[in-house]
Amino acid sequence: SASLSGGSGGTGDGGAMTVSSGSSSDASSGAVLMESPAGGGVAGDSGAVSIKTGSASTGSSGSMLLSTGASSGSGTGGSVTVSVGDGVSGAGGSVSVTAGDVVNAGAAGAGGDLTMSAGESNADDGGSSSLSAGASTSGDGGALTLEGGSGSVGGGSASLSGG
Repeated sequence: SASLSGGSGGTGDGGAMTVSSGSSSDASSGAVLMESPAGGGVAGDSGAVSIKTGSASTGSSGSMLLSTGASSGSGTGGSVTVSVGDGVSGAGGSVSVTAGDVVNAGAAGAGGDLTMSAGESNADDGGSSSLSAGASTSGDGGALTLEGGSGSVGGGSASLSGG
């Protein structure tokens, strides 16, 4: 196995770590690929890939940013795709996006927000948003639920409107 890590700090910060590809003045910059190989044999699983920030006992835990660069010329901004694998004879993989909870009942903090929005445009149409459940050719289609959260004082509202 291989390990790549920044140095530990005693009373100061731990060392940072940067993994980057090469730049180019006239062509495309280099790609960065992080993957686990396919599993071998009849029942071998492929390896997992984990990207996470550390927890904190008294301060804030680390943030994570997943973004693409802007285009300053005539090109388009980069896309971000999050997808899971299909299942040939088993179930397809799931995608879960969850905002943080407040687990201490005596704390004053609110639960984390979850925002999904399409892009705006000053020159053409705004981007579209699509949320749909899966279809099935042999069983029931998937359900789609939009609901506000329950509360000890009042329940949260659910709103769906056009532009």
